[in-house]
Amino acid sequence: MGLRLGVLLAVVALGSGCGPKSIEARTRHAEKRADEAAEALDRAQKAADALEPDDLKDALEDAKAALADPDINLYPEAGMHQDRYAELAGKVAAVQAARDKRDLEARLDKARTDIVPLVQAMLDATESLTPANATEDKVQVVEEKAKELQERMKDEQPLFAKSPDFKDWAENQVRKTDKALEVAAKAKKGLTFKAGPVAAHAAAKAKRAEAKKAKPKERLEALQEAKKQAAACESGARAGAKDKDLQAVAFPVGGKAALTPEKLEKACQDQDKQLQPELKKATEAFKKWEAAEKKKAAKKKR
Repeated sequence: MGLRLGVLLAVVALGSGCGPKSIEARTRHAEKRADEAAEALDRAQKAADALEPDDLKDALEDAKAALADPDINLYPEAGMHQDRYAELAGKVAAVQAARDKRDLEARLDKARTDIVPLVQAMLDATESLTPANATEDKVQVVEEKAKELQERMKDEQPLFAKSPDFKDWAENQVRKTDKALEVAAKAKKGLTFKAGPVAAHAAAKAKRAEAKKAKPKERLEALQEAKKQAAACESGARAGAKDKDLQAVAFPVGGKAALTPEKLEKACQDQDKQLQPELKKATEAFKKWEAAEKKKAAKKKR
């Protein structure tokens, strides 16, 4: 009697779903897991379209867990989900590559966008800079802009090297920087030339004019200084005439006049020639004045 009752209870339990899962329960479970897989695969597709490889991998892991359930094959479209999973899993490498490419292009574009204004500022500073019109401030600005650009290009060099197109563009900017520094170097030569022979020419002219109104002693000293400056002008201008960066440059030398180093050398030679007779007369006048002063001093002693 007890044995029959146990068998009967077991049969009832199986019929009521209280024992091992019924086929109906397993089917419902399979449908739920299939929905989970479908939702994960939708997320995976969205991540693939958006080039989000990390999100794609996470979604595929969720889909894989759902599709690994033993009951999943009870779902009629389980095979479609498996095929879809395989297709998306096969896109991971391509999505990662596409994302890396997009990120690289974005970094390259940003770097170029940041650098272009630096290049333009440097070019603007060099645009009107010449040895003839150079000032220390102008040269300093060019050198500062070029240095700033050099440092930025150096920082971004590893990035630009990853793209042939950007590598060529970067090399072109480096060439622009080198050219700007060449302009600054020539301008510095112009500064030196203006501080040398051009200034000496002006000083000789000023001392010569000063001598005309001076007393014998001061007149002689002024003309001696004028001759010294004329000689310095001639020597410096001669060196400038041999410098290929300066030989064709016309430097302002007072008023509207602008002379190349060769012409300035000639002008200083003319200055020197004109000063020679004036200096001779001034020397004679000074000697007479000095003799007269000595006589006056001698009389006072008596």
